[in-house]
Amino acid sequence: MVSNLFEGGQILSQLQCSGMVSVLDLMQQGFPSRTQFAELYGMYKSYLPKELARLDPRLFCKALFQALNLRDTDFKFGLTKVFFRPGKFAEFDEIMKSDPKNLAVLIAKVKKWLLWTRWKKAQWCVLSVIKLKNKILYRRQCLVEIQKRVRMHLVYKRYAPRIRGLVKVKALHEQVASMEKFVTQLKANKEQVYKQVHQLRQRIDQLIHEITNTSMNVTNIDNAYNDLASSIDREFKRLKQVAAEQDIKEEAERLKKIQ
Repeated sequence: MVSNLFEGGQILSQLQCSGMVSVLDLMQQGFPSRTQFAELYGMYKSYLPKELARLDPRLFCKALFQALNLRDTDFKFGLTKVFFRPGKFAEFDEIMKSDPKNLAVLIAKVKKWLLWTRWKKAQWCVLSVIKLKNKILYRRQCLVEIQKRVRMHLVYKRYAPRIRGLVKVKALHEQVASMEKFVTQLKANKEQVYKQVHQLRQRIDQLIHEITNTSMNVTNIDNAYNDLASSIDREFKRLKQVAAEQDIKEEAERLKKIQ
């Protein structure tokens, strides 16, 4: 080694080996200075007017740092203490103990920040109330929608089988109408056959009335429908048989006349 000669590489290597770089990184990233809110509040309480001296210690510290234009990276709040970056606490203490004129300007900034903060809190409170109201209305609408769909499902479950039964029973009117047209082609016993067909139509109307005005279950509706449909089919087959017999009888009489 030579005197009065700065060897940067070796010096840097010595600093790294001694852990100085890690210490400097820690000092840069850490918050070595710390103090409790109450202690900080007590140190500068005598410099403040009455309206600011009544503040909560934590709120007082927060307002003071904002008025001093300290960046959020220069300090951090804990549960009971405030932590400062290296050198920031000394800077803060020097500003607080400066001349009264500067302190008056600082107090005015604190008051302004407090008013701004309270106004922001009032805005957020109003916004929160509006959001809460909208959420209540939305949930109420969802509740109404759920109730509506549940009721619709219950009504459908209750009346859908009856509606399907009514559709099937009303379709029997078409078969009865076909039978009535068929009766007009008969030449004998028209009135008697027509009465029987009319009775079938009355049975259909009666079943429709029972399904509409009583609480018939699916089984009873199906049994009544099947019984009525079977009766109509039997009567229709009988009419066709009667018509065929009449045709045979007429053909025999015609052949007898020819002979």
